[in-house]
Amino acid sequence: MAILFSGTEESKTRSHVLECFATNDEDIRIDIDMDGVFAFINLDKQTAIRLAKELRRQIALLEV
Repeated sequence: MAILFSGTEESKTRSHVLECFATNDEDIRIDIDMDGVFAFINLDKQTAIRLAKELRRQIALLEV
């Protein structure tokens, strides 16, 4: 099952989409579509956990 993220209002008007899903080989794949320009990254479980922690840290900084 994939999760789609659309981003800020500015990026929504530009059709920016981030899709995140687990692959069959137990990695996490993140696909980014920026108005037809595609990029992706595969993360192992440990790296995905570190990314999630860093995102939480950055979100906490926004709430200050």
